[in-house]
Amino acid sequence: MTRPVILIQALSGKGKTFFAAQGGKPYYLAPESKCRGTVKVINPAAMVFDIDTKVDFDKAIQAVQDPRLVEKGYTRIVLDSYSELTEIMPEMINMGFPLQIQDYGTIGNKAMELVRAMLKSPIPGIIISRSEAKEQGKVHRIVPGSLGKSAGSLPAKCVLTAETRFDEQVGWCVDTTPDDYTQRAGLPWVPSIFQGSADEFLAIVEAGPQAGTVTTASRIEAAGKAADAMRAEREAPKSVGEVFSHMEPPAGAPISPEAEAFGDAVADGPTVFCTPEECTEITDLAGRFKVPLAQLAAYLHANGAMPDPKNWTRITKDGHAKVLPSLQDPKKRSALINHLTQLAA
Repeated sequence: MTRPVILIQALSGKGKTFFAAQGGKPYYLAPESKCRGTVKVINPAAMVFDIDTKVDFDKAIQAVQDPRLVEKGYTRIVLDSYSELTEIMPEMINMGFPLQIQDYGTIGNKAMELVRAMLKSPIPGIIISRSEAKEQGKVHRIVPGSLGKSAGSLPAKCVLTAETRFDEQVGWCVDTTPDDYTQRAGLPWVPSIFQGSADEFLAIVEAGPQAGTVTTASRIEAAGKAADAMRAEREAPKSVGEVFSHMEPPAGAPISPEAEAFGDAVADGPTVFCTPEECTEITDLAGRFKVPLAQLAAYLHANGAMPDPKNWTRITKDGHAKVLPSLQDPKKRSALINHLTQLAA
């Protein structure tokens, strides 16, 4: 059975890594050093495979085709990113500098070996590419970026091309609305604007047209309902009452004024969300100072600062402004950790 491989492209800082990493158990191929630490914070279940050398590259080609990926519970392959892979390829295969024109073809062909291996994987995959603005005659386009022109063939290799972006109405989303300018190209049964996990998105892609549907509109509606049902199951229970019913502190447990102030401040945050960099700022500090992420996520969710406690890409601006000082200041951070520990007891 051929599993779907999709292309996710966007400009830097537009949520590509957050979408690809969150949820499930990804086997993460990481030639991009920036994403290596971030991925484990977003999803501790992820297996991050660093690609730095030719030996790593060859091992990755074998690993993504291994049938044991299914047995070990991996739900998808992620290559983050193809752009970075081509940029480190000259050093990886010991090419001389400066590069010659013919070298760019060699780089592209070599990088495509890993793409072709992913197409034969027993689990679905996501290829991430950084977008670049290109001028083609009088037309300006956003295209997948790479060293040379090899990324230009990625859309043809993948089932669909999507763009991660922030929407003022729905927040962070995956957009597959067909668009020549950004080279987006979706499928009739896949929602054009999707919110949910990467595994859910891949499942809808793989499901194909629903049996009995006739029109494109009905296919999109059916796929949208399926996505809503999967997301509802993933998020339940998530009401404030249900969260607190599992997190009440022991009777008489002392709660510091700093922690109370933190909770009060976060509670009334607006629904304006942070940038990916600001979200990363929170998760990086929490990971560095051993703040329990699960408890922090649940508490932010219960107080309205994080709608989905599994989605670190959506923290309100106001919540970020209140929690950041609590993570940066040692005294406030200690009070916050104590408070979270009490809630989880």
